[in-house]
Amino acid sequence: LGEEIGSDLPGKNQMINALYQQYLITIFRHLVSAKQEEAVPSNINLAIAMTKYMHANYNKNISLQDIADVFYVSPRHINRVFEEYFGQSFKRTLNIYRLNYAKNYLMDTNYPAEKISELVGFSSPKMLYQLFKEIEGTTVSEFRARYRKDRT
Repeated sequence: LGEEIGSDLPGKNQMINALYQQYLITIFRHLVSAKQEEAVPSNINLAIAMTKYMHANYNKNISLQDIADVFYVSPRHINRVFEEYFGQSFKRTLNIYRLNYAKNYLMDTNYPAEKISELVGFSSPKMLYQLFKEIEGTTVSEFRARYRKDRT
């Protein structure tokens, strides 16, 4: 995945998405194989379905209640499933997905961070800046400059 992000080949974004999906599937298969004696928990199917929904709708204003309504479960149950399978809350997982999509925009476009934050579904550019600094340990502009320097 890291090599693909650093490449400048046609279809790079599609390949990154495919590799990310393969990564998720590998994780889920590992979880299932670790519990061979037990039946596959129904929550794993719910976790997979919810992540698919999140990827399809990351750019929209989705709340925990929206997900609960789509999957006919309580918001509390959704957070329990996310904590169990991803080790973090629904909101945190969604923000990390959005951050990854924002990184693609930063690498592939010249859009300002304000527009990118809107495109990926953050409520404000400030959210993108804060999350970027927290997760990546760098600012948005430093990330973009470093990526462009590495590309040349």
